[in-house]
Amino acid sequence: IMVFTDHQKRSMPEMYFRNGQKINDAFEDFHEEFPNVAVYYDMFNRALRHLMDLYRVTGSVARQAGIGRPRVRNGATVEAVRAVIEDQPCTSIRHLHQQVNLSYSTCQHILKENLHLHPYRLQALHEILPNDLPQRQAFCQ
Repeated sequence: IMVFTDHQKRSMPEMYFRNGQKINDAFEDFHEEFPNVAVYYDMFNRALRHLMDLYRVTGSVARQAGIGRPRVRNGATVEAVRAVIEDQPCTSIRHLHQQVNLSYSTCQHILKENLHLHPYRLQALHEILPNDLPQRQAFCQ
């Protein structure tokens, strides 16, 4: 997939209108102005049509801001999770996600990536007896 620069995206509609709305002539102009860019006619045609549709709708060929799913992990949610963890440091993620009304995985990401907290479990081990010392030393060697 060809990714055009912003300058190239702005130039494409100009070339299109300058050449009397003829895509073939605009494609030739594009190759003259950007000789180092390897682009096929189909790619150019598809990109130009997309840019023209975008221009008709928005009046600009710039990428629209705010398209897509809104982010849940923002400053407010991170602070809400931080407040709960500071009040109750032993809270499980299962209880945490119910308190702050976020998904389990979002809470997990906030704890790990934003707050740099990692889960741990205490592991029950047998008591180390004096008779175990020679066997443990032999294992280490």
